Amino acid sequence: GVNAGTAAPTMVIRTGQAFIEVEKVDPAILKIRQLAAQVGGYITNSSVSGGKDQMRQATLEIKIPSPKYDEAVGSLSTIGKVETVNSQAQDVGEEFVDLTARVTNARRLEERLLSLLANRTGKLDEVLRVERELARVREEIERYEGRLRYLGARVAMSTLTITVHEPQHPASTSSARSMPS
Repeated sequence: GVNAGTAAPTMVIRTGQAFIEVEKVDPAILKIRQLAAQVGGYITNSSVSGGKDQMRQATLEIKIPSPKYDEAVGSLSTIGKVETVNSQAQDVGEEFVDLTARVTNARRLEERLLSLLANRTGKLDEVLRVERELARVREEIERYEGRLRYLGARVAMSTLTITVHEPQHPASTSSARSMPS
């Protein structure tokens, strides 16, 4: 078995947000798509807002293989003027170890209940009680394993949300100024 003394595996869920000022939003979106592809990631969500009179901006959420996260953050300056970058790291190693232990225990209980059923000598109501308990244990195992899969996926892929916006221009545009009065 595993030593009680062994340290939890390093399992970190990383998420980041970046805000970048760009000359034009559309070419910046292309650059973000290229950056995502370059680090083996993909875009999961994107939205563009603003139009004629408002400042145009776009937000793209990228999933990046965790080992490439720092490289992706380092490449943000190729998109435009990076204003802020925030990264959070949430360590789920202990939860992972805890859940794995719970699955192991629940599986042991499941085996015990199965052998009770196989060698059943009890009355029908006892058999039904064991079957009910078995159903409950299996539901528990599924819940733990679902959570383990979810954590594993979140650890494997980091999430970086990039918002790009065009410069805030004063209301009077240059073309209006150059018009003859």
